[in-house]
Amino acid sequence: MKTILVPVSCPNCGHEAYVKSEQFIIPEFHQKHREAILDGSFFQYRCPVCRTAIECIHDCVYHDHAHHLLLILKRQGNEKEIVVETVEPIQRLVRTPLQLRETIRIFEDHFHDVPMSDLKARLLAQFKSRGCRLLSISYHDFDEPNKLLWFEVMNDHQQIDYRAVSLKYYEVARQRTSSIIDDTVLQEITITNVMKRVNLIKND
Repeated sequence: MKTILVPVSCPNCGHEAYVKSEQFIIPEFHQKHREAILDGSFFQYRCPVCRTAIECIHDCVYHDHAHHLLLILKRQGNEKEIVVETVEPIQRLVRTPLQLRETIRIFEDHFHDVPMSDLKARLLAQFKSRGCRLLSISYHDFDEPNKLLWFEVMNDHQQIDYRAVSLKYYEVARQRTSSIIDDTVLQEITITNVMKRVNLIKND
């Protein structure tokens, strides 16, 4: 691990502090940090004066040897600016703690983020056609006995709900995106760039 001090300022009372955090996380050795990322508390700090919850987001690296996964949380810049020295076949650039959490869950459950992005795009379109506007949709977990993928959705009223989708729809998305999956380089996977690549295949 690489310990860092992150400066924070409370928006409520103005209290300033330095928060100790970790910049390099290996889940095999640091299970408590993995769990904190997944439950949303890793990038949270509570002001000791007024008890206000404060986001304490910083760049970090998450290296999961068991799932051959390297995740780089970097809020600015692009993948061309990052030099990666690792043999891990799956390397991803993510921008937010939510993206970090979601990508960990996807690969730990033995799915892939490219077809998952394709599936999410189609779910968003489906919700929109029904008059339901969503601000976000992210993979949550897999109900293996019932073959259901659960997604966390947030509507335009900031309300969070959960929706289930049959595994067969993911399998269709996997077939649809099989030719654009390339895990040989560091890349940023988003719904937008995956759908652009899918549409290019359609137009060829």
